[in-house]
Amino acid sequence: MRIRTGRNGLLGLLASLVLWAVLTQGPARAATDIVWWHAMQGELGRQIDKLADDFNRTQSDYRIVPVFKGSYTETVTAAIFAFRSRTQPAIVQVNEIATATMMAAKGATDPDPAFRRWTATLGAIAPEEAVLRPLHLQVVQANSTSPEELARRMAVPDRALDRFLVLNGLERGAALAPGRSYKIVTE
Repeated sequence: MRIRTGRNGLLGLLASLVLWAVLTQGPARAATDIVWWHAMQGELGRQIDKLADDFNRTQSDYRIVPVFKGSYTETVTAAIFAFRSRTQPAIVQVNEIATATMMAAKGATDPDPAFRRWTATLGAIAPEEAVLRPLHLQVVQANSTSPEELARRMAVPDRALDRFLVLNGLERGAALAPGRSYKIVTE
């Protein structure tokens, strides 16, 4: 067998080597994207992004892709349109009213039957066994610019400042306006 050494021979040899390299490699495994539409903005949106990033760093088979779609109404509207055009994401996070509407829609997937069986086994708790106390929202006026001051008055088990900021749509580091009304959680 005679090997051609001219330009065409070298190009053919190079093409053969590239083809061999491509064919002998195993199939490329790309992560499966799981698109998650939501209506969270501000601090809540950043927390969703952080949850997704934290999960994505733990493995390489799946990649959660959170997408802010606007208000709950805008998110539900986009989801309905996407469902009807068969371009819906894997997950849509909506409020409870929209969840019931979507679950009742023709062609919707029934939640996990095992979960339904489990919830059917739950019984009522007698009042004397209940250790939970109802919490309430109270509107109060700020006396200073410190969000920490009002956060300390919150009846929550942990992360009072974070909860106060989210409840009032404030960013970390924001100053309060003295005399302005803010919401806190009380017993």
